[in-house]
Amino acid sequence: MKFFTCQQIINEPIVKISIKTDPKNLERVSKQLIRRFGNLFNILTSGFQSIDILEKNCDKGSGLIKLLNHIDSSTEETAARRIIAFGNEQNDLPLFKVSDVCLAVTNACESLKKNTDKVILSNQEQGVLKEILTWYSDADHSQDCRAT
Repeated sequence: MKFFTCQQIINEPIVKISIKTDPKNLERVSKQLIRRFGNLFNILTSGFQSIDILEKNCDKGSGLIKLLNHIDSSTEETAARRIIAFGNEQNDLPLFKVSDVCLAVTNACESLKKNTDKVILSNQEQGVLKEILTWYSDADHSQDCRAT
C-alpha cells in the first residue's frame, strides 16, 4: 500500500477543511479540535453538522475588511457606510465583530444569539429578506445603510 501527502495529491493551497459529524458529537469534536489545534487554526462550527478549519487569520470578518479596503481604494466615494451582518453559526462571529448591526436568525446557535443586536425570524420564515426590506423601506435607515 502506498500513502500520499496532501502536497502530492493537491497542487493548490488548502483554504478550508470541513468535517461533517453527527449533531450529537458536534460540540465535543469541535472542543477537542480547538484544544488540540486552536493555536494554529480557526476552528468554528458552520452549520449542517460541520466544523470548518481555516488559516488562523482567515474568517468572514477579515474577508469583509479586505473587501471594504479594496472598495475604498478603488473608488473616490468615501461615503459613510453602515454594515449589517446576518448570521446563524459560530463562523459568523468574526463577521459580527466588524459589523455595525448584527442580526441572528431564530434558528442560530446560542453563542451567536448572545452576540447579536437583534434576533430576527428564522431562515425558513425568510427572516433575512424581511429584515432587509424593513431597513430599506424605513426612511430613517435608507440613506445611511447598505446591507452586506
